[in-house]
This record gives sequence, C-alpha cells and structure tokens, in this order.
Amino acid sequence: VSYRVDGFDRRLKTAIANSNLTVTEVYRKSGVSRSNMWGYMFDGVSPSAYTVKRLAITLNVSADYLLGIEGKK
Repeated sequence: VSYRVDGFDRRLKTAIANSNLTVTEVYRKSGVSRSNMWGYMFDGVSPSAYTVKRLAITLNVSADYLLGIEGKK
C-alpha cells in the first residue's frame, strides 16, 4: 500500500534550496537514485521512511519537517 504525503515535494524543494547543495549533490550524498529524486520532486511520489531519514540527514532538517508533521525545520 502506498500513501501520498501532501506537500512533500514542496518541502523537499525548500530544504534543498536552503541547503546550499545542488539536487545532484543531495541524491548522491543521500544514496537516492536520480529517478527517485525526480519522482519525489515532480511526480507526487512519496518516499519510504528510510529514504525520508536519509534525505533529512543530508539536508540537515527533521524528518517531521519533510513529512509536514511540524512547521519548523
């Protein structure tokens, strides 16, 4: 079963913009494939919990922020 996390794409793009990293650096450092990163950013695909964790660590934000559970990073 797959669930869509509303706003994940927007929060991911914001976190990348605030990170001083390029999208390429983010997917390489986090171990996320380029095609999956594209899906998260533009196709409404929601990542697994493990992937959210890796992206949060790479971007220095909380997983809660990426998931929209809290408003602050």
